[in-house]
Amino acid sequence: MRKKILISSLIVLVIVAIGISVLVFRSVSDKKLLNTPEDELYMQMSELDSKQLINIINRIENRYPTMWGREKLLPLYTALIDKANDFSEDQLIELISEKKTLSGIDSAFVEIYTINGFDASKLLVLLDDSNIADEVKEYIASRSDFSAEELVEIFRMYDSRISVTVIKRLAAAAPDKLAKLVEESISWSHNAVSDEKNRAICLAIAGYYEECTSKEEAYVVREQYAPVLKQFYEQSNSDLVQDEAIYALGRICDNEWFAWIIENNSINKYTKISVIERNANMLKAMVESAKSEDEISSVIEAMKIHPILDIGDSFQHAIANGTLPESDELNSLIAFIQKEGMKAVDKYEK
Repeated sequence: MRKKILISSLIVLVIVAIGISVLVFRSVSDKKLLNTPEDELYMQMSELDSKQLINIINRIENRYPTMWGREKLLPLYTALIDKANDFSEDQLIELISEKKTLSGIDSAFVEIYTINGFDASKLLVLLDDSNIADEVKEYIASRSDFSAEELVEIFRMYDSRISVTVIKRLAAAAPDKLAKLVEESISWSHNAVSDEKNRAICLAIAGYYEECTSKEEAYVVREQYAPVLKQFYEQSNSDLVQDEAIYALGRICDNEWFAWIIENNSINKYTKISVIERNANMLKAMVESAKSEDEISSVIEAMKIHPILDIGDSFQHAIANGTLPESDELNSLIAFIQKEGMKAVDKYEK
């Protein structure tokens, strides 16, 4: 009897030891796999069928859920996406919904769904699924072939980072929808929605302005919504919302709003730099039309924060042409710009 118990105990120990050895081997093998050169790894993984690939990705994602693991898995995701024809619409929805899968492979399944041209509207229900990571929901919102109307409804229904993704898509594909959303959104209490949705509203205002087709229309939008952005900045307790509000205001501002931003001591230097860069052409025009330093005090202050060579040239030309009186302060500023300045960035200029 004792002999049988001893033999049984030894068998159990052997089985446990084998199990531990397999786990250690897999761990070592996975690390070796992830350190394989990308092209070579992709070729190896392309030889496997989709089921084998899914098993390997799931195992490694669960073992290395950090960004390091995700980056190393890119050749495997690519190999899986290349097998898009292996999957049906229902299979993919079921795979995305599984609890055991993580965001990396789920995003690959979403990409396959999109590549295959399956019905995007069927993915809408997944945005309500608590088993699906927010990152995957953002990917669904950014990659799926939703109609403009569906994107608007997503914005209305979901109070999360998805809102920012949807606004960016609408600004690019259906800017006409932004006006209605802006009108609707600014009536909400800032405290009643998330910081992400407030950020999205700021983006929507800037996107709406940039679609204006005339100076008159741009003026009306600025007059109506610049005070709203100022209110967002002053009433929010979130640094992200405050930065987005000033970022948006910098995209729609005129001389007066630019001066308000530059002269506001509570706005950080780096946000001001972004606004200065975005409005370089406006600042040049301000210098060229100025008759005194008082008229361009905000530009002078801006150049102390972030000197731009093109605007330094405008100061020199204005003085040489006699439109702007020469002074020691301006000469000192021009010298500073020439020494420390950089070329203007013309992006986002209206």
